[in-house]
Amino acid sequence: MENNMPKPSRGEQLDKWSRSIIAMVIGIITGALVISVGLPTLGANLPKILIAFLALIIITGLLATWVVFRKERVLKRIFGVSDTDLGEFNRTARALIDKHGLQSQFTTEFAELQQTFARELTREQQLAGAWKQAA
Repeated sequence: MENNMPKPSRGEQLDKWSRSIIAMVIGIITGALVISVGLPTLGANLPKILIAFLALIIITGLLATWVVFRKERVLKRIFGVSDTDLGEFNRTARALIDKHGLQSQFTTEFAELQQTFARELTREQQLAGAWKQAA
């Protein structure tokens, strides 16, 4: 019997790892808290602890929302790129490669990167790319 499940993308794998790490850190913090103050004390202060966890979740959510709505400013400040599709960055990189004659030196690496990129595309993205090239 064959396993017809598609291989999870790199992003999905990274998402699973990050969730696992977050769960592990929360477990470690909770365990350390139980050990240091004792279970009866923890039970008596449970509402305060829940409020603190909820506050952390809300603050993290607000921070993520702030970054999403100001992503172009954040990109400009951190990476010096203001365009979120990174087209300008791509053109600059290609110009540098052509200027210094690096295209022939890294042909195999570029081909491998292109294969990796194409493999990670969803079916819809592949169809959209083919449609754009045909137009």
